[in-house]
Amino acid sequence: MNLVDWLFKTRNTLTEFIAVCIGFFFAILIPNLLDLSRVQTVLFIVMVFLLTRALEWIFAKAAGERDRSIPFFYYYGMIIFIPALVYLSVVFFK
Repeated sequence: MNLVDWLFKTRNTLTEFIAVCIGFFFAILIPNLLDLSRVQTVLFIVMVFLLTRALEWIFAKAAGERDRSIPFFYYYGMIIFIPALVYLSVVFFK
């Protein structure tokens, strides 16, 4: 498997979903908390994307055979749930 396939190919596994949820949460939360400029925000999101793939690889190695495939509609729920979670965390903890 080459590097491009590893970075951009979606496997729809549970470990990938968990890593993407964590990365999505921090990609929305941190730029607002640190008040980053547009360029810094874009660089930060690219770094989070790369770290998310690394985190997914670590989770996959730890899960081993227990890692299972999940339906793609879980990602739609994540797109709704994570921004709401970030909004509530900013409202309640800032």
